Amino acid sequence: MMFATGRLDGVGEFPALQRRTSYELNNHGARTPVSRTRYVALVVSFATGWTAMALAANVSALYRTLYGREFE
Repeated sequence: MMFATGRLDGVGEFPALQRRTSYELNNHGARTPVSRTRYVALVVSFATGWTAMALAANVSALYRTLYGREFE
């Protein structure tokens, strides 16, 4: 589900971590050439953040379901 909703707009092509001759980030249709280090850092940080948000939402819903209240 996360792959369907998380479009990874900044990533130009998939698979994201595959080696290629040039690396470009996409920002509302404007492609910006960047280094591999910056490209990989962006892809990994986005994937980590997206997964962390999904995990936090699921843990929060589970906590609310089990204990009937918000975090204190």
